[in-house]
Amino acid sequence: MLIDCNHSSTACQSPTARRRNGQLPTLDDVYRKFGEASEAAQLLETERGTLLLWEQVIAEDLLGGDGERATEIMRAINSQTLGKLLAELPVNIIERG
Repeated sequence: MLIDCNHSSTACQSPTARRRNGQLPTLDDVYRKFGEASEAAQLLETERGTLLLWEQVIAEDLLGGDGERATEIMRAINSQTLGKLLAELPVNIIERG
């Protein structure tokens, strides 16, 4: 369904503008924000996993070497949740300091 957006219609207003007008966000707004938050979490998880993999590969001197060990490390990291990955963050920062 297409909406003719003349910018005075509430359908064309941003969620913030609707809240200012005393209206609740629509279900579409909620799903959109959930999708944006999910994408951001997934990107964060991927980036943190990549950093952990890189740290382990360097620490164990695996560049150009043991592919099986690198695969084991990658599988161990991939099995962790975002919470576990983030829990390891402070430890790594303190060790570098």
